[in-house]
Amino acid sequence: MEMNLVVDIGNTLVKLAVFKQNLLVHFKLVTEFDSTVIENLFHEFQCSNIIFSNTRNSLSTENLNISPKNSINFTYQTKIPIQNKYQSPETLGMDRLAAVIGAQAKFPNQNTLVIDAGTCITYDFVDEFGNYFGGAISPGLQMRFSALHHFTGKLPKINFNDFKENRLIGRSTNESIISGVVNGLAFEIEGFIDKYSVYENLNVLITGGDHEILVKVLKNNIFATPFLVLEGLNEVLNFNSTNIVQ
Repeated sequence: MEMNLVVDIGNTLVKLAVFKQNLLVHFKLVTEFDSTVIENLFHEFQCSNIIFSNTRNSLSTENLNISPKNSINFTYQTKIPIQNKYQSPETLGMDRLAAVIGAQAKFPNQNTLVIDAGTCITYDFVDEFGNYFGGAISPGLQMRFSALHHFTGKLPKINFNDFKENRLIGRSTNESIISGVVNGLAFEIEGFIDKYSVYENLNVLITGGDHEILVKVLKNNIFATPFLVLEGLNEVLNFNSTNIVQ
């Protein structure tokens, strides 16, 4: 059975995953793009296919010491297993599109809302007919902490990971900032879920680097899926398994 290598280069981190059909068999997280890491994984797992998703620019296998059977540079022009009806597809973040593809694969023919808690918080919806129209984008957790510090004269820069407890009523400036940012974002997410609940039997998935923090304070029934974007990219690669190098 052929092995797929998925390379997702985001705003802050590079995620690499090896799939055997739809099963994730290896995951690696690095801070910088390193062609040697990609080459080593490709050869170690004897991968046949590779897909690149990059928020910055296009990638190809031309400068890599690998010879895949199929190679895909994921763009808005790539063939996908859902209907992309976003009005400006050329400006759409490929991680958003990959996430809804992964969600549709998990819950086929069902209404699904995907919340990606990364550098930004994105809300994306795919309906029961496999149509994707878009969603919403708002500042992420760390961005909100940074903004409070940057745009004020005295508020400190908070590292939420340094604090063990999130209180509704902050008893100090630091606790008040944490309460405002974390609870405020949780209220935002719950508000979005409530509005999207007009769609019957709605599934709600959360992914992204800060999803574990938010799951603890959210009240709605949400599926945590940390590898959703990678799974979606793998679905795209399988869907285009007969494509030649793009």
